[in-house]
Amino acid sequence: MMKQSMTLEDVGHTRRTYGRFYREVIGGGFVPPVSMVNNGYLHNLNASFDGILLRESRATSLLQPQQPVNFGTIQPCVRNEDQRSQRNSPLHLSLFEIFGYSRLDFIPMTPQEMAEKTIDEFVKFYTDYLRLDPALLRVYYFGGGTLREASKGKIKNDQHVGADNFSRQIWAGHGIHYLVAEHSNETFLLHLGEPVREHHSGYRNDIFMRVGDTHYEIATLNFISHQTQIKAGEIVGISPLPFYLREMAMGQERILAAMQGSADIYQLPFVAPLVEAVNRKIRDGETAKVFTDALRVVHYVISDGWTYDRLQGAEHERHRYELNGYVRILSEWSSAIGRGEFLRLLRQNAELQPWYPKLEASIGQIIATVAEYRKRTQTKKR
Repeated sequence: MMKQSMTLEDVGHTRRTYGRFYREVIGGGFVPPVSMVNNGYLHNLNASFDGILLRESRATSLLQPQQPVNFGTIQPCVRNEDQRSQRNSPLHLSLFEIFGYSRLDFIPMTPQEMAEKTIDEFVKFYTDYLRLDPALLRVYYFGGGTLREASKGKIKNDQHVGADNFSRQIWAGHGIHYLVAEHSNETFLLHLGEPVREHHSGYRNDIFMRVGDTHYEIATLNFISHQTQIKAGEIVGISPLPFYLREMAMGQERILAAMQGSADIYQLPFVAPLVEAVNRKIRDGETAKVFTDALRVVHYVISDGWTYDRLQGAEHERHRYELNGYVRILSEWSSAIGRGEFLRLLRQNAELQPWYPKLEASIGQIIATVAEYRKRTQTKKR
């Protein structure tokens, strides 16, 4: 059922509902999130799930798990988009969380079998647990094509991948008929980021929900059966894996916003009061949102251990660069609004997310980090 306003208690209830669904339907262990400083990962977007998969499979490589895995979690992530993405997204730089689970095993399972189980589980969560209308869903699936086509020319290989007609039929069997064939790595997973590395590959479904006059992406399902192959620094093809991996990842902020009939995460009950408080000091609305995002990101990552003391050495150079970018925004505007108001905003942010008590405990560290950043930048100017 859609509701037009949501309280912090509603958010807590939804989080608990996801945990209950996972335990009752999937039946594995609900595990704590992985630290954002883990095995050298810069945990943007779903990379955090890679960290959990390494931890739970007792592996040092995503392609060499040492044991079967069945875990569910609510994992915080950081979105740090490029300038082009920022112009097309309401998220900017932001902290968001994923309701997700992964199941990995070494017994044979075809992509169709993975899709049947994972789609059935998603629909059960969406309809039976969240009480949402399946008629609002739009699903994108892979319509078939070559690796060259799916990668937009980055892979120089015309190996053909068949259409994901089985997913289309499974969704239709659930009464969901707004199904769209798509032909890129959005629906056939190919890790095309830099640096190039061997990675999971397979079919995926991107799930959107109608909110007002728009469709809003809320979740992704992965049916992993292959891996990319690298030669001379380029992806040259895909090959079968000796295990299967099926996953669901639902964006907490996106599903909560959709549940209250909005596509604006800044209207969520744990974000809106903070934006309103910031806006009283920073009159420009967009700037106030950027400052709010930076405050939420820095507050969480520092409470999670992303500090200058910990990010030492060449392997963390990129982490320090990212942290500097976040803290720079806080430093500039906290100077303008004053230390007392900045402290009050940090306390308010902690109160708005009671499911993370470590936010309250890290407030002093935030103040110290901003002070250290100012000291470092002043030293460089001399």
